[in-house]
Formats: sequence, C-alpha cells, structure tokens
Amino acid sequence: MASKTPRRILNDVLEDMSGKNFDKFRSELLDRKVVRQNQVEGKDYLVLTDVMIEAYSEKRVLKEAEDILRAIKCGQAADELVVAAQQKGQPSNAAPSDGSDFLDRNSLYLIRRVTNIGPILDELLFKKIIGPEVYAEIDAEPTIQNKVKKLINVHLMKKGKVEKNIFYDILKQQEPFLVAELEEN
Repeated sequence: MASKTPRRILNDVLEDMSGKNFDKFRSELLDRKVVRQNQVEGKDYLVLTDVMIEAYSEKRVLKEAEDILRAIKCGQAADELVVAAQQKGQPSNAAPSDGSDFLDRNSLYLIRRVTNIGPILDELLFKKIIGPEVYAEIDAEPTIQNKVKKLINVHLMKKGKVEKNIFYDILKQQEPFLVAELEEN
C-alpha cells in the first residue's frame, strides 16, 4: 500500500471537518498572517491545503495544521492527523536519536516551539520524572514558552540520560511533527 503524503493526510482531515469548524480553521490560519484573505476566502479544502503547503512547505504543514486544529478546539481532528502522519510509513535511514543528545541539541528550538506542554507535564508526573511540587511550579508559569523553558533549563538538564530519554519518548508522542523536523536538521 502506498504511503499517504502530507498533502493527502491534510486533505482527508479538512474534508471531514464540519463547515463551522472549517471556517474556524480558515480564520485561525488567517490570524497567523502567513496567508492573505484572498488566498483562502470561499475556497474549499483542496485549495486550502495547497495554500498551506505553499506557505509552510510539505515538511512543516502537518505540524502547523495540528497546531491550528488544537487552537480551535478540534482535538479529535488533530489526533487523527497525528495518527495518519505516524502511519504514513516513510522509512528513515537515520539512526534513532538519543533523548539526551536530542535535548542538548534542540533545547532552544523546543522552548520556542513546543505547544502541547500540558500532556507532556502529565506524563512526566505519571512516570515520576517530576514530582507534584515541580509540576505545580512549572504549571504556574504564565506562558507555554516559560513553562517549557523552566521544565528544560531548571529541571530536565539536571536529570540523567534515562529521564531525558523518557522525556524524548513523551515528546515524540505529543509533538511528533516537531521532533521529526528537528531530527531531520
């Protein structure tokens, strides 16, 4: 069976959205100021997919679409997009990344670009990598970026390789597009 391309995955997800949610998706895309109104106004999901690929590239389009879906509270559609992307079956010739090395190489990018911090913190707490006090301390930060910065710089950098590998595994589940993009670079 041929693997699905990012274009086909995004087409499938957008096609299945209700009209109201599709309008919210289009509006959120416009709010991000990467496309102009005349590029997407009144256009169908096929055109919207093409516009997004042109704006973000095939490499980043699914991550950006996932972020938009989560921003407009379409978590189920975002989850479907992630699952479809993980099943697309693109072989990787690169050796698997070590969590400790990945964190050391990419901490600045993670601080800037991780968006799904709540479930990451929940998993770290559940796996006893952080305790309830640390969880509360990080969660009290006012922005996602500050939360990620505190998690990485204050808590994870002090941890050993095992804990960093667990964080890396959680990150691959919660931010698969970001991890894939950072591993390619």
